[in-house]
Amino acid sequence: MTNATDLTQTLGIEQNDLDKLLRACGMSEDGYDLETLQGVLQLKAENNADTYTHGWCIYTSEMYQVDLKPIHKAISAEGIETGDDLYHPLFILVCERVSEEGVDPVDAVKAEMRGVEEVPLVESAIPRAELPEVLKRKIDPIIDLATENTIHQVVQVLGELDESANRYVNARIQAKADEIMQRPEVAALVSKLTANQLTPGKQPLLKATVVEE
Repeated sequence: MTNATDLTQTLGIEQNDLDKLLRACGMSEDGYDLETLQGVLQLKAENNADTYTHGWCIYTSEMYQVDLKPIHKAISAEGIETGDDLYHPLFILVCERVSEEGVDPVDAVKAEMRGVEEVPLVESAIPRAELPEVLKRKIDPIIDLATENTIHQVVQVLGELDESANRYVNARIQAKADEIMQRPEVAALVSKLTANQLTPGKQPLLKATVVEE
């Protein structure tokens, strides 16, 4: 990925404008889509968009071949504005639903705000009972959408890597895993699990074999 200087030269804008453009598109210098940035700049330059954010909404809605206005209106009705962190990922997800499923934008927004019901979370792994329901409804969609957006960015980056880069990624993951396993607290936990010290009388939770190299 290019650095900020290269990006400003590629786009033909100043650093200050780059910062505004990235923020308006819900991106950063560490994670951006060059084609989208160029498309938004062109819409703004041709006076087809009032602002960079407007340009991003136009570009994204045209990419999914959906109507921008009812989607923006449905999101705004939930009290979410374009400057909010939740706006961009929610806008994309709603565009996907409207485009692929043909649902009404209002229904699509409400469905995304409720979360993905088809793949329920493992409630036993999350101490949700400690939070009021009204707070859960507020923060759950933010966490879910942020997580999904992060995963999409990672998958996109990995998809752009060549074979040698992928080998590096695999080696880096393996090296980091090995480093973590050497940490005293992790080694102690693994020792307890493999030695069956957590629940006496039961079979070990982990079975480990040491291979000499």
